[in-house]
Amino acid sequence: MRRPPLFLVLLLLTGAACRPGARQRPAVEEVLLERRTQGIRGLISAAREGRLIPFEEVLVVVHDRLVQSLVEATLPYEQTLAERYRVRAESVAVTFDDGFALVQLRGRASLLSDPDTAAEIDVYGAIDIVELDPQTGVLRGRVKILAVETQRVDLAGIQARPMRRLVDDLSREQLTAFEPLMSNIEIPVKLEQTMLIPGVNQAGIKIQEAVLPMEASVVDVKAFRGKLWVCVNAKTHLGSAQ
Repeated sequence: MRRPPLFLVLLLLTGAACRPGARQRPAVEEVLLERRTQGIRGLISAAREGRLIPFEEVLVVVHDRLVQSLVEATLPYEQTLAERYRVRAESVAVTFDDGFALVQLRGRASLLSDPDTAAEIDVYGAIDIVELDPQTGVLRGRVKILAVETQRVDLAGIQARPMRRLVDDLSREQLTAFEPLMSNIEIPVKLEQTMLIPGVNQAGIKIQEAVLPMEASVVDVKAFRGKLWVCVNAKTHLGSAQ
């Protein structure tokens, strides 16, 4: 059997790569490596400037094991995505290192129209922003989805076709479609909202008790050595004492 000319093979490959929707997301390893590289560079830059941990601020340290146990307490759970898929989150791994707060969620994705068509899926996210809830004093981590990986389907026959199509569709889905799986993570680190100054009434000295409101805000966040180091700026308002 004659082989097709080389230029025809190249033309067919080029045409397949240019079809709408054929473009794939970067490999998970590439995305995570780039993020870790950014984190390490940030740590090195901060260390050179002498501000790796600014001790003039209040320092709150959160272990990755704590955050992992908090997420595990909510598992398993199911979420509908893009009005087409149902994802069941079954396990999680949390790692704070290399300037990178990584959250990896593992589960199974299936079609709403065909629940029997399912594939294993890993969703990778980073705790990018940590905010302090002014009402409760609880830290809230906002998670940004970085990558999604679906496992290969090696089944043979007609039954494997819908499953392979599901894997392909998930790999082309916009990352924003997976945001409902990991949006916010509440970290139960409570900061006092008021400071009590006890009253004095002795030896002829009388000072009334005062309650000073505290205003706290997150200044900086670093992730390394299995911990999230959160620097918080706390201020009191003397003019608001009661």
